[in-house]
Amino acid sequence: MPPLLPKHGDPKKCDCGCTLEQRKDDTEAVVRDRLTVYKNETQPLIGFYKKLGILRDFEVKKGLDDLPKLEAMLKKELKL
Repeated sequence: MPPLLPKHGDPKKCDCGCTLEQRKDDTEAVVRDRLTVYKNETQPLIGFYKKLGILRDFEVKKGLDDLPKLEAMLKKELKL
């Protein structure tokens, strides 16, 4: 889903006129650390579960509108 951006062009103002603030944990250093943790701890699990043949991919295209399709896939996989 595309990000929601201010429509009037000022990146520090919301459409309602209030001022947007950057989160303290939304810095380049924090993002780099999160990516390192992902690479070292999460990414290896993809190969592990793929080898076991139990990894399933699901691409979200419509947000919550994709939920019924995801539920159907899970029910089929779990034989419910």
